[in-house]
Amino acid sequence: MKHSPVLMEYFYTICNSVASTLTLFALTIQTNFNYVIDNRAEITEQAKNMTIEAALGAKIAEENFYVAQTWITDNFINDPVTVDRLKGWGLIAYEWLLQTYSDVYSKFYTTFVA
Repeated sequence: MKHSPVLMEYFYTICNSVASTLTLFALTIQTNFNYVIDNRAEITEQAKNMTIEAALGAKIAEENFYVAQTWITDNFINDPVTVDRLKGWGLIAYEWLLQTYSDVYSKFYTTFVA
């Protein structure tokens, strides 16, 4: 029982720490809640705009899906893949990589070296 005062002090410190953490958490929630109440109209307008933008993005994604589906159907299903077509695609990819590398290198060189 000679350690009881030390244990009580630890217990008191832990209780104070938990109480201060809960107080800080409640204050943060109250601050955020007050912000939402004060800026209700602005938040509602932003939510409406984001909903409209999300709907437009979904429509664009759907259109792109149909374009990709048509392209795949036309280029792979209706027209068989031949070695010559594969060579052409490889050449296009190679030229694109060279151009991309050139662009990235020139931007890096002008930004950091020059």
